[in-house]
Amino acid sequence: MTQASKQKATAKRIEYLQSWSGWLPAIIFPSATLFQLISVLQGQTTGVSIVSWTMFGLANFGAYLFSTQKYTLQIILAFLITAIMDALIVIRCLLT
Repeated sequence: MTQASKQKATAKRIEYLQSWSGWLPAIIFPSATLFQLISVLQGQTTGVSIVSWTMFGLANFGAYLFSTQKYTLQIILAFLITAIMDALIVIRCLLT
């Protein structure tokens, strides 16, 4: 295998990893938030920090606005949907 073909193979592996790494926050952020949202919707709001969840929501919405790829599914799931769920957590806590 020549040096050029090794470099191409390495570049392809890096590109593959980068394309899949975008799915990690798109899966983890909304999933983690969903667990808290389910508990809050069931009325279990003891110990839930309204300030923290407000800050999470603002940070996620800011990250969505800052993103240059606003219409990709990964960005929508990771930041916009998560920000909406953060807002639902805050609203539910305020209503109880």
